[in-house]
Amino acid sequence: MAKVEADSIWRYLCKKVINKLNDFGDKSCLHGVGYVFSTTYIPFVTRLFWLLMLLLCGYGASMVLVSVLTMFSAGAVSFSVETTYLDWDTPFPAVTVCESNKNVKNRIIKHLAEKNITAQLKQFYEDVGYWQSGFCAQCTKCTYNVTCVRDIQATVSDIRMTCDEIFEPQCWWGEEAFPCCDRFLPVETEYGTCFAFNSRLDVIKLNRHTGLKTLQFSATQAILMRAHSPSDVVTTYSEMYSVPLDANVTLVLKAESTVSDISVQAIPPELRGCFMSWEVPPAAEYWPFHRYKYDACIWYCRAMAQVQLCNCTHHFEPKMVDIGGVGGVFFGASVLSILEIVYLFCIRRQ
Repeated sequence: MAKVEADSIWRYLCKKVINKLNDFGDKSCLHGVGYVFSTTYIPFVTRLFWLLMLLLCGYGASMVLVSVLTMFSAGAVSFSVETTYLDWDTPFPAVTVCESNKNVKNRIIKHLAEKNITAQLKQFYEDVGYWQSGFCAQCTKCTYNVTCVRDIQATVSDIRMTCDEIFEPQCWWGEEAFPCCDRFLPVETEYGTCFAFNSRLDVIKLNRHTGLKTLQFSATQAILMRAHSPSDVVTTYSEMYSVPLDANVTLVLKAESTVSDISVQAIPPELRGCFMSWEVPPAAEYWPFHRYKYDACIWYCRAMAQVQLCNCTHHFEPKMVDIGGVGGVFFGASVLSILEIVYLFCIRRQ
């Protein structure tokens, strides 16, 4: 009895749906729908033709919608021109100057002679004193104080030029003269110690009231130079301009300020395709920097690869806390470091 009632209910529902479709076909203004669902006599071939047309149109519309949703998901952030930029303060770019490794052999030979150091250390001084683009195919053993020394940092400090040796005494900011080394401050980079004007420690702002100013300086030797954002760091991945001695170089930059709407922060990083300065990439478990920058991320990844492959880092890499095993030399204190301290002072002492 229950089965008969269920069948009758099913037939009733099917009949209601068919009647609704027929009524929709008779009264619909959509072209082609009436040929498929109308109750009037329409040849079977005509019904089949329009049914195929509707199915193809539905498939095409679904593909368009999927592509639009994909574009929205992949490029959820759009850029537009803002007309209020005239009131903005535009930061002047930072200028980082590094000592070039060209023509350093004579200076190293002179330094070795003045310090009464064996000439066999000449190649070692060249290798550790400046960044080299090459790599060693195999490890080479050396003899301390004959072909190499233990204190690499002291060696680098001895042969690298100071700020006063690189720059002429006076630089110009607009119409104002100033001692170069008062505002070209030392910064650590993968090229060694360089000197940066307008670094993130002291950012100069330009606007309609201050006007456009120029920075002028002279170097006593060939240099490597890069103009970049005040918050960026210089790495070997960065494009450096090689300025030879006795060359007159004029660098003209076009600054474009980008302001992110507060609603952009609600969009996940994988959709907006960028990180905010306070965000950290998921892979950076031991991120050593306080703010995210693309160049800093490249620097971090290169140093992490050095630790994984060589169990050490280059002496020009940033110095980190040296506890937590070999990995802690770069990545700082970790859970392993805490366990080591507990083991050393508690368990092992007992």
